Amino acid sequence: MDKAPDMDDPLEQRLFILTDIREYLFWQGADLKEEDSGVQRVFQMWVNYLDKEIELMNWFIKNVIEKENDDE
Repeated sequence: MDKAPDMDDPLEQRLFILTDIREYLFWQGADLKEEDSGVQRVFQMWVNYLDKEIELMNWFIKNVIEKENDDE
């Protein structure tokens, strides 16, 4: 994110939390041993999902919410 999140805005709170969860899962999966490759794939699947969710939230905030605020 380019700016500090507005913690009064529920969408930015959600984006902040999703980003924290994504980082946590990324590093937990990275710290697993090689024999846990099946578990690593599950962690990677969740990280990929959260990447897309974060990308969608960023797009929504930028293109929908900010446009609504500009129109007011």
